[in-house]
Amino acid sequence: MIFLYYLWNGLSFQIRLFIISVFFAQIFSLTFTAFSNPGIITGDEEYSTHDIKMCPICKFPSLKSDKVIHCKTCDACIISWDHHCLWTSKCIGKNNLYSFYSFVVISLVYLISLYIGFFLFIFNN
Repeated sequence: MIFLYYLWNGLSFQIRLFIISVFFAQIFSLTFTAFSNPGIITGDEEYSTHDIKMCPICKFPSLKSDKVIHCKTCDACIISWDHHCLWTSKCIGKNNLYSFYSFVVISLVYLISLYIGFFLFIFNN
């Protein structure tokens, strides 16, 4: 634990500010992804075209062009379903896909900045 104290104090103010900023951006993007609606079909939608398909499990109508898939974990139909994320305990779909991508990219930037800060501390001391 003392090593982390010396590591943190050995970094310049700009690097510490960058690491803290990226950390809060990561938390914000994870929170936004976790609390946004992924595109759940509620069955209240009305369609007038003939390009309608019915979910065999929940019996909700949807357009064939929406690429709706039923998630067995959430027990809901999701528009443009990508996957069910274990980090957010939520499906990733049409409405939260880009916020999930931003979370992954920001997490990678955060990890790289921690490694750079660690190596700067080692090679400067």
